[in-house]
Amino acid sequence: MSVPAADVEAIVTAAGQGTRLGLGPKAFVVLAGRTLLEHAVTTVVSVAARVIVAVPSAELARAEDLVGGDRVRVIAGGARRIETLRALVGAASLPWLLLQDVVHPFVTKELSQRVIDEARRAGAAAAALSNVDFLYGTDGTLRAVPGDVVAIQKPLAFRRADAARGFAVADGTASGGVVSDLGAADILALAGQSVAFVPGHTMNFKLTTPDDMELAQRLMAQG
Repeated sequence: MSVPAADVEAIVTAAGQGTRLGLGPKAFVVLAGRTLLEHAVTTVVSVAARVIVAVPSAELARAEDLVGGDRVRVIAGGARRIETLRALVGAASLPWLLLQDVVHPFVTKELSQRVIDEARRAGAAAAALSNVDFLYGTDGTLRAVPGDVVAIQKPLAFRRADAARGFAVADGTASGGVVSDLGAADILALAGQSVAFVPGHTMNFKLTTPDDMELAQRLMAQG
């Protein structure tokens, strides 16, 4: 049995309200008898020394009851994803961070470990899938042929110091100190750190719509 890395802290975004999914706050949506929050924590706690999860501020006690413990800390997230990411990075203390999102319930321990290993080599890494179709803009212009672009999945691993530096750059360049809703890869880019990719999996899809949830339930039912 592998031992969680002592220098890796997992940070889990779970503060979304799940408006498009229509089932209430994402963290507490139930899939195969367990909440998405429980699914996420179970996976990342197997590869990280500690875990920090960010949930809606009104749901702190509920999340604490579900996943709180010696190695799992629950904090309040923000109204926007960048605010939640900032809170998680600020609460972390270990050198390496593994970012997971509760809406990716099919992330595995093995994929998480591969992302961590690649991040140690390249500075930052994420699971990703190459496009297999021809992609067009809404104006009908061909934008990418198969293999030209990738869709970043979760998890994403990076140095905590790089994320902190990226936020500092963003704050310094934003008007009035207000940062637009950037993603983690965008914040790392501001710090000069690019993201390397490891092969993701088509099963590692994001739960966004009721159709996604229906598919996830069918997959779980099939084991």
